[in-house]
Amino acid sequence: MRRSVNPQRRLRRPVTVQWRFTDADIAPWHLRIDDETATADEGLAASADLTLRCRFEDWVKIMFNRLDPGRAFVTGRLRPRGSLRVLAQMPRLFAR
Repeated sequence: MRRSVNPQRRLRRPVTVQWRFTDADIAPWHLRIDDETATADEGLAASADLTLRCRFEDWVKIMFNRLDPGRAFVTGRLRPRGSLRVLAQMPRLFAR
């Protein structure tokens, strides 16, 4: 995930995004992004700006443009919680 962050991103402050996968065998992960680096670690973040809850398979489909994130949200396959500002920045943060 760390490598998929767009190096041209422009953030006003560091951001932490937490993934909580609903699959029983997949651990949660978090990604911390600031102006110069992005680090991904297994486990729960102490304080996440945005938490995304979904199946791991659905997240992979979103990342490879096989599932529209808006459609995943409307159908309940992707459940965000936290900062709407960070949620709105996600396409820019992961733009290719």
